[in-house]
Amino acid sequence: MTKVVTSMLLASLLAFVPGCLAPSRGVYGYSYRVESEPPPARRVVVEQRQGYVYSEGNWHWNGRRWAWVDGSYQTERHGNVYIQGRWVRDGRRWQWNPGHWRAM
Repeated sequence: MTKVVTSMLLASLLAFVPGCLAPSRGVYGYSYRVESEPPPARRVVVEQRQGYVYSEGNWHWNGRRWAWVDGSYQTERHGNVYIQGRWVRDGRRWQWNPGHWRAM
C-alpha cells in the first residue's frame, strides 16, 4: 500500500513541473528537453583574451522558470575548436546541446 501511495504522490508532483523533461547525459555534457521556447540569448560584449575561448552564456530551465547562466572563458586547446552550446527545436520541444571541444 505504501508503494502505491508513494508512486501516486510522485506522479502527481511530476505533473506540476511544467515543460521540463528529465535531463540526459549526452556525449558532451547534460542535454535538456523542455516544452517552452527559451528566451532570446543576451548580447554580451566579450574581450578577446590570448589563449582563451569564450563559452557563451545561455538560458537554463531550472524546473520552474528560465534562468540565465553567464558565459565563461575556456582555456584554449590546441588542435581543437570550441563548438558553442545551443538550443535546437525538436518538434514541439527544445533541446539544449551543450558546448564542447572538437578536434580539427
